[in-house]
Amino acid sequence: MECEKCGIFIHFGWCKCQINHLGDWTSGNKRIDNLIQEVQLKIKSCNDIIFEWIPYSQFDNIKESKNGLFSATWKNGPLYYNVLEKVYMRNPNKNIVLKASYDYINIIIEVKSSYRFGDLHGISQDPITKDYFIVLKNKYCVTCGKKYMITDDDLCKPCLISDLDSKNWTSGNVKIDNLIQEMQLKISSRKDTIFELIPYSQFDEIMFMSKLCLAIWKNGPLYFDVNEKKFTRNERKKVALKYVLNIQNISDEVKSYSIYHDMDNKILGISQNPDTKDYIFVLEDVYCLRCTKKYTIKDTKWCSTCKIQYSGNAIIDDLIQKIQSKIGSYETFEWIPYDQFDEIKEIEKGKVYSALWKNGSLHYDDNKNEYKRIQNENIALKCIYNLHSIINEFSKMKNHSDCKIYGISQNPDTEDYFMVLEIGYYKDCDQCTDDNLCELCRINYFKKSFTDCNNENEKIDNLIVEMQLKNRHNDIVFEWVPYNRFNNIKEMNECDFTNIYSAVWENGPSYYSKNKYIRNKNKNKRVNLKDIYKPQDITNEFLHEVKNYSDCKMYGISQNPDTKDYIIIFEDTYCEKCNKKYTDINIKSCPCHYNGNDVIDKLIGEMQLKINSHDDIVFEWVPYNRFDNIKEIGKGGFATVYSAIWRNGPLYYDNNIREYARIRDKKIALKCLHNSQNISNKFLNEVKAYSTKKYDNYIDNNILKIYGISQNPNTKDYIMILDYAEGGNFDHWTNKNYRNFDWSYKLTTLWNIVKGLKEIHQRQMVHNDFHTGNILLNVLFVNNINDNSIYISDMGLCGKVDDINQNNIYGVMPYVAPEILKGKLYTQAADIYSFGMIMYFVGTGKQPFSNYAHDKYLALNICNGIRPEINEPEIPKCYGDLMRKCWDSNPDNRPKATEILESIDLFFYSYKYDKFAFKRIVKIKKERRHYEIENQFKEAEEYRKSHLTPLDEIRRLTTHPQAFYTSRLLNPFTKDLPKDDIICNNSLEVIDFTDDEYIERDLEKQFRLKLAT
Repeated sequence: MECEKCGIFIHFGWCKCQINHLGDWTSGNKRIDNLIQEVQLKIKSCNDIIFEWIPYSQFDNIKESKNGLFSATWKNGPLYYNVLEKVYMRNPNKNIVLKASYDYINIIIEVKSSYRFGDLHGISQDPITKDYFIVLKNKYCVTCGKKYMITDDDLCKPCLISDLDSKNWTSGNVKIDNLIQEMQLKISSRKDTIFELIPYSQFDEIMFMSKLCLAIWKNGPLYFDVNEKKFTRNERKKVALKYVLNIQNISDEVKSYSIYHDMDNKILGISQNPDTKDYIFVLEDVYCLRCTKKYTIKDTKWCSTCKIQYSGNAIIDDLIQKIQSKIGSYETFEWIPYDQFDEIKEIEKGKVYSALWKNGSLHYDDNKNEYKRIQNENIALKCIYNLHSIINEFSKMKNHSDCKIYGISQNPDTEDYFMVLEIGYYKDCDQCTDDNLCELCRINYFKKSFTDCNNENEKIDNLIVEMQLKNRHNDIVFEWVPYNRFNNIKEMNECDFTNIYSAVWENGPSYYSKNKYIRNKNKNKRVNLKDIYKPQDITNEFLHEVKNYSDCKMYGISQNPDTKDYIIIFEDTYCEKCNKKYTDINIKSCPCHYNGNDVIDKLIGEMQLKINSHDDIVFEWVPYNRFDNIKEIGKGGFATVYSAIWRNGPLYYDNNIREYARIRDKKIALKCLHNSQNISNKFLNEVKAYSTKKYDNYIDNNILKIYGISQNPNTKDYIMILDYAEGGNFDHWTNKNYRNFDWSYKLTTLWNIVKGLKEIHQRQMVHNDFHTGNILLNVLFVNNINDNSIYISDMGLCGKVDDINQNNIYGVMPYVAPEILKGKLYTQAADIYSFGMIMYFVGTGKQPFSNYAHDKYLALNICNGIRPEINEPEIPKCYGDLMRKCWDSNPDNRPKATEILESIDLFFYSYKYDKFAFKRIVKIKKERRHYEIENQFKEAEEYRKSHLTPLDEIRRLTTHPQAFYTSRLLNPFTKDLPKDDIICNNSLEVIDFTDDEYIERDLEKQFRLKLAT
């Protein structure tokens, strides 16, 4: 659009000429006025600070400090540009710093040489004293004039150290005094501990234990009050006192502790007992007074070393410690003396006993924040014959049962060892477990539950019992089924002179669930029936055939009441449509279910051959009339996407009934490729590039799933049946969830995205169109994000590394690597470049180059190395370094997807895990560099939280009208780019595309060309 005042083209309603219309002002000093105008001429965008003349009457609460500095409140406050209103407005009651100068010449020199442009608000003058003042942002210490520490905007380290030194303290020992000063100089954040000398008289209520003392520090340690902007004391603080036995090594021992807020082994200071002259370390109250080790769980003061009972036998105690290390912190595994058990009763000879545990097990009381024992607790004792197998036995029980395991004991008379278990482990009888019924109970259960039996033939009855006992607990029950339970009996085929029928079994087979067999999932099940023998022909040969029948699953035996023939009931193995045997019985696959198009049928066959486990998706042809509620949800240059309800739904393997079933009324996405009546290689490649693996399978977990293909009967266009992503694409999802999209979720999201990219690259493929619009989420809200909710989609341009045709360049320009814009072949390194831009989007919430037109000038600048601007407080340094590597102009310098995955792993673990969890997962000690990463992300998160205002959101979402974030043909913008790797700076101007003046000149040039034509 054109500026109404000066006539040049502008963007976002902002024009530089608006600075000239901010009102009449003068300082009364021509050289000062010229300085202000000179600084204002440096303004390039609406986000820059307006340097201005500020009347002294605008300042309230002026407080003088040392070095000619004053703190004050600026009543009207500085100017900022409101993008929504398209005018400059003021941010009132802003805290600022005034630096006095008695000579305006010094003011001019200081403004030009001593300060960054972004730190200055303007100049003022006291009308009474005539002193000039530089008005600074509130980032300078009013005491010493130095800029605040990088990590904290309100803590001045030089002043803090000077203030501590000014206190007249001394320990009387030069070595100790130097040590205290050395520890204080380590401070890098207002959150760090101020190490100090603490008079012994400061300690109250001292409790002397074996190795430590517990005390109340009357004044308490110093902490920084954010509201008051100063250090104050946390009075009556409970601390631990540790006496120092070796004064010679005191310096090294102090340094083994930390003052840093992000470390666990903190030390608060040092003291000295005036009577014994012993030095004392003052520590946090996180040490067990009994054993002096740190609490296992600091918040609850839980010490596993002391709370858990041990046997005194080194071998057993070592086993207990190994097992304790395998379970959660709040669980316990301990030695339990055998005399703790009463009312011991044998429930399985020599193996299992019930008993009453007098003291009972340890349980955490959430209300009282402490552990306590449940006395007279019923438990089970399981005999362990081999003490050294106890860890394997423990792991086996934990993996196959929810039963609690309390510990180990030993009968002193027999010397037998026992695992101590909760009583619920053995339920139905002496020998039954949660996992299985004993043989006797199974026989009784079958007799009681399966009352339909054949009393006319003892051989058949015995056969059924034998087959039932062969069943594992999760097998389908082999049973006698009355013939009248079958409906819709139809003759299917004749096989080996035997008739095969299809039928519907109204009750259906039984499957095992929680120590019983139920049918409710299998009613009206389609089965096949096979005639075998008449009653008089029941021979050992017949019985052997039934027992060893392996063609498919058998459900039982029945008898035709008319012919008296016995019938084997087995799973449905014949196609209902053509009566031919399924090519794959498990998924009920038959060629007659296919499309009839040789190319499509071959594709379906290839996709089904990829099935390696029951968890894999069964790719199939689906008639278009199976879809309901078809609604358009998106349209691109190559395809239209619809949501729909698939009535029958996809096949899935039901572990309970041990066969495939369908998820009915499944919501799916239909991707209809325009003009796809003729199957192209592009269509086939895209289908093959999607995943058919289950979502909780680590492989292909982050690639969108495909269920099959269909065809619109009217347009004849082919359709891909894809998983429906409820959250939509990443761009729209982020805009909806931005306020809650914190750095832990950001890293989780990126980890899943790059894992999906790694899976594509491991197949020796490239995505070729990688951007936020092609990343989908199946969750609506940020707190539902997990490793199964983020997918890479739109695999239409995906192809083999050595088979990428680059005649046409498609994509979203900011996400396309410079070498691709110059016509080079697409490589995996180009995908990495795109991922770097996705990192920028995740870190800032803004699309790369959102402020500028996506035209030939942007393409040129990308090729010249121009990248989106990075704001360090907004993006952690380590994150920014990785991002820059990803978008390096040289493809060879970009990291591999596996390297990026490892880096993001490290970022996440460093940021979110304490040193114990970090060591357990990463297998290395959490070191200083990991804490630095943690601090960087914490600071970035604080920055993010402080920039969630409506104004920030407007700035983030505002985009140039000629910025496009959907894929399109880019050749019109790249055709004139030099094809060489290096663009000659002598022949082409390397333009900083972040320079607004360049944009204005370009738009003005275009406007004049239009007028001329």
